Amino acid sequence: MSAPPPQLHRDGRPDRLLRDSEAIAMLNIGRSTFHRMHAAGEIPRAIKVGGCTRWWQSEIEAHLIALSESRDLTYV
Repeated sequence: MSAPPPQLHRDGRPDRLLRDSEAIAMLNIGRSTFHRMHAAGEIPRAIKVGGCTRWWQSEIEAHLIALSESRDLTYV
């Protein structure tokens, strides 16, 4: 069985699989908040690679963009 082709970002560069610590840093939230949000389905779904749980970087980035677009934010 061959590996699936790598996922690509919108700009064409290869996507990365993030560890939970990397996704947590991108989202700027605490570990317990991250795991609560994951259990509640409030962040993109994870995938299993062997015994490890990973998140696609492009999906975390898209989630952040969607959050910023859904809120009335004022940038200073």
